[in-house]
Amino acid sequence: MGEREWQVVYRAMAQVEAEIIRGMLEAQDLKVLISQEGYAGALGVTVDLGQIEVLVPNDQVAEAERILSEYESGEMDGDGESGSEGEAE
Repeated sequence: MGEREWQVVYRAMAQVEAEIIRGMLEAQDLKVLISQEGYAGALGVTVDLGQIEVLVPNDQVAEAERILSEYESGEMDGDGESGSEGEAE
């Protein structure tokens, strides 16, 4: 009891990409886990041998998806904050 369930919100092909996403989500006070599939995780190496999953707790999925959507659309500024407030397109 009390154990959180986690859901994949992003799949990266490179460790560095997954770490960037993790840092961005953690900067927004979200809990984040990274799970490596494939041989890299099993071997304990950081070579990009498989897909890397970025997970958040189920109760933070909607917020993570909103942040990722802003990131992918270019709406975030360099600090990981939404840059859309007060801006006209």
